[in-house]
Amino acid sequence: MAAEVLNSTVVLRLSICAEPNICASISPPSQSPNPLAASITRQSKDDMNKRNDYIQDKWKKGLLPGIDCILFGNGEVITANTHCLTDTNTKKSKQFWFPLCDTTITSLEKYEDDIWTNIEIFHGAINYGEQKIVFGDGSMGNEGFVASTNKKGDLIWGIFFTFSNPIFNAKIINNELICVSELEIEIKIELNNLTKISIENKSMY
Repeated sequence: MAAEVLNSTVVLRLSICAEPNICASISPPSQSPNPLAASITRQSKDDMNKRNDYIQDKWKKGLLPGIDCILFGNGEVITANTHCLTDTNTKKSKQFWFPLCDTTITSLEKYEDDIWTNIEIFHGAINYGEQKIVFGDGSMGNEGFVASTNKKGDLIWGIFFTFSNPIFNAKIINNELICVSELEIEIKIELNNLTKISIENKSMY
């Protein structure tokens, strides 16, 4: 009986060893396109095009978000924080502007659908490569803006200021956009990095 068990065991081992190379016979999984990923990509492009059309429609109607921010033509937004500090000894004030966070116009409108304000473009636009820089004021006397458009007049980016007063003049020196408001507030914007903005009140000196 013991011999039979032993023989059976040997046969079993031989059968396992005699099996063909299973790994060699397995084909790699098919690399067929992922329909879900393609659908998501297509939906993202559709949403981006709709957002771009929406922004351009607002721009052509003379509207920008009435908050301190940078609005891009694709609907992306960089909100900003701005504040003013006054030296108690000299009584001189210094205005500061710095980026706060990245968001979208869709997200902003989720909490405030009346975020848009009327703007007026002043004469004196300046050329910058394939772009045109325009500037002007908002609907309130304390507001101003500067924006870049392409040859067709579509918005590339626009920066709105709630404190500047109307911007009536601008020039570019060494890729730095210098805007001057009617209260002699000078706003310098690095065109290679729009979030680098410095402010100086010339009337204080």
